[in-house]
Amino acid sequence: MGQFLEAFKGAQIELQQCPGNRERIFTLLRITRLLASETLGALSMVPFGWRALQAHRALESYSGQRDKLLSVSIARDVRYGAMPRNVMDIYVPASTAHIPEIDGSPLSDDTGLASASGRPVALFCHGGVWCSGEKWHYAPIATRLAQQGILTCVLQYSLYPEARAQDMVAEVSSALSWTLDNITQYGGNPSKVTALGHSAGAQLLAMVLIHRARQASQQSPTKGRRKAAAQTAAAPDCRMPARFIGMAGVYDIGKHYEYEAARGVQYLSTMERAMGGAARFASQSPAAILARAAARSSGQKTSEPAERFGRLHGEALAERVGFHRGGFALGPSTAHAKAPMLFYTCSFTISLALLSVLMINGVFPDS
Repeated sequence: MGQFLEAFKGAQIELQQCPGNRERIFTLLRITRLLASETLGALSMVPFGWRALQAHRALESYSGQRDKLLSVSIARDVRYGAMPRNVMDIYVPASTAHIPEIDGSPLSDDTGLASASGRPVALFCHGGVWCSGEKWHYAPIATRLAQQGILTCVLQYSLYPEARAQDMVAEVSSALSWTLDNITQYGGNPSKVTALGHSAGAQLLAMVLIHRARQASQQSPTKGRRKAAAQTAAAPDCRMPARFIGMAGVYDIGKHYEYEAARGVQYLSTMERAMGGAARFASQSPAAILARAAARSSGQKTSEPAERFGRLHGEALAERVGFHRGGFALGPSTAHAKAPMLFYTCSFTISLALLSVLMINGVFPDS
């Protein structure tokens, strides 16, 4: 719901920039078509959302007795920070669940049940265009991971417009620190934490790791025990997870904005506003930050990620499907063909709602 409300605000901004009523009408029709397609997409996800909510509610609350768990249990709304949304759900595997393996190597000290060192941990950060997302949405995947023996934490963070991207990065960093400090209480191994992020969540986690790496590199060597103790007390947390997995992450904000503009949704999307404006794109783009760092270390002037890092698999795939900088192969929406009556009903409803809001706010003058 928050995403749609912000899209309406973005539509008003775009329409205010139109020079005349004729341009506003054509823009309104285009926006209506886009919002109707998004509405149909959201409605198609209702069955999954219902199953996710039911899966989240059905799990037994974690009692704290790990050695007696017969199935996956959940510790709900575990607080990691001071803000209202600074909570996470922790999915605790059954005591009989075996430790999973990666490439034939166990993720724990043995191949049997969880040892004294603890289970592997997955810390998941959701996406949602930096303005939406709830932890219960991911109950099915978190439950599945826990069934495979992985202690799984699904965190929430403050959303736009209550927070900007840099605020979200700080909160996600706090969630990582909390997990490393406290996950042993739930049977997890802090040395085997994997940070997973999807979409905006992948961008936030990548920024967390970059900030931590930058802070670690800026810490000066200590001299003497007293100086070391003083620096330890004041130093930022630079600890890293064992692994980072980013899924469909937005690592180059500027490039993704070009993609949004090619689709005509740059104003409906909250990305630019959540970043704090286009001037902050580069400072919030992990790929651009790493490219500049690599260029400085090699003495070169280029800052393009593709030039610095060569032909990455993601970049090559993006070009093959047309989602590369300067060339977007985008076909027309097919939502109206799949469900024409529902599509046009949504379009009519959205048009009336937009017109009402815009006329109240004086976007369309009387004459």
